[in-house]
Amino acid sequence: MVEGNQRTVTFNDVAGADEEKEELAEIVESFLGQPPLHDCPDKRITSTVKEGKFVFTVACGNFSERIYVDPEVRRISRYELFENGAPVYAYSFFQFQNIDGTVFPLKIKIYHYTFKAAVTLDFESLSFQAIPEERFIISPPQNVQAHALEELGGER
Repeated sequence: MVEGNQRTVTFNDVAGADEEKEELAEIVESFLGQPPLHDCPDKRITSTVKEGKFVFTVACGNFSERIYVDPEVRRISRYELFENGAPVYAYSFFQFQNIDGTVFPLKIKIYHYTFKAAVTLDFESLSFQAIPEERFIISPPQNVQAHALEELGGER
């Protein structure tokens, strides 16, 4: 498929290609670290295309993972974990920043189905520079008297 002067990557372009499989593994690891089924010796991997995304399903025992990869930008857009066919949690990734050739999401939406809880992590930017210690100092507001824990009857 061709759009303008750019060729669109299709699933058939990468299916069975060793280099693309290695690249997918790198994409998954950079976004998710070590996914839960990473070390499963009997995992089965299937793939399909859904809504323009490559969807890789990794299954092992009662668990399965779905990893949605946007082929145009070669990024994971969503990750889901299932147990006994029921969703456990899902991560969606948005707004990316490239740091030394590795792409990181600046916005991550997490939904935990079991607890029906959602949280959004929204970062202004990412940096891997050392953070000065003074950024972690908590100072009491002015005109507030500080007391040691022992003075208040507590123990350390």
